[in-house]
Amino acid sequence: MADSMGSDIGQQVLKAVYELGAQVKNLSEQVKNLSEQVTGLTVRMDKLEARMDKQEEWLQRLGLELMETREDVKRLRAGLMAEIEQTRKDLRTELRVEIAAIRTDLQLGSRQVHDRIDRNSDAMLMMTSGLQRTTTARFDTMEQRLHVLEAR
Repeated sequence: MADSMGSDIGQQVLKAVYELGAQVKNLSEQVKNLSEQVTGLTVRMDKLEARMDKQEEWLQRLGLELMETREDVKRLRAGLMAEIEQTRKDLRTELRVEIAAIRTDLQLGSRQVHDRIDRNSDAMLMMTSGLQRTTTARFDTMEQRLHVLEAR
């Protein structure tokens, strides 16, 4: 009976570890996807900046004579640059929040697994000490304690 229960507990611990590993893998893939999205957006922003720089050069080559038009272009460019910078900051913030949430989930999962391992270890100790006792009454008491531990 002890081997069977020990095997069941071991299987439960192993299953919990595998489930946690699957969750970690899933979260890792999510982080990778977010990172790829950020990289893609950064590339797009860099291309946009390069196009804006080219457009400004073309305007200068055409010899815009009106300062007002030139100032409008500069204001628009500054506005776009501010929007790009704000977008970058927002993306960084979102990524940090996502990573913090993933880290929290991983820590919680890890704690849960450690708690399960501790409970299973306590149960195994109690079961082992219960089996070593000779009287049935003491074993029944240990079995009740084991049920209490398993219920946690």
